[in-house]
Amino acid sequence: MNIDALKAFVSEYQLQFPIAVDRASEFNVVPVTMQKLLLQGTPSLILVDKWGRIRLNSFGRVSDLEIGSLIGTLIHEKNESDCRAKDDSDDLAKISQISDRNCDEDSCRS
Repeated sequence: MNIDALKAFVSEYQLQFPIAVDRASEFNVVPVTMQKLLLQGTPSLILVDKWGRIRLNSFGRVSDLEIGSLIGTLIHEKNESDCRAKDDSDDLAKISQISDRNCDEDSCRS
């Protein structure tokens, strides 16, 4: 997405939070940070736990209730051993399924 398209998107959805612009890659059409985080596009959601590990990397819309539930799960983890692997977590798998149902690699539908 170029800067003008991003500004239009931000305006259309009346987004009020800071939005960063990724650095272009010398060797790939996908920008640098998108490559490193395996992002597919907008909207994307990444949740990071207390220990700095990415616990959710989702492309598409996720409901506020699902996000709140997962954040609550992450907050209540007391130590790293409480953490289950992404593939083993029912909460994470459920949210990933929900976020992917209206998205493909090119876009999201409402």
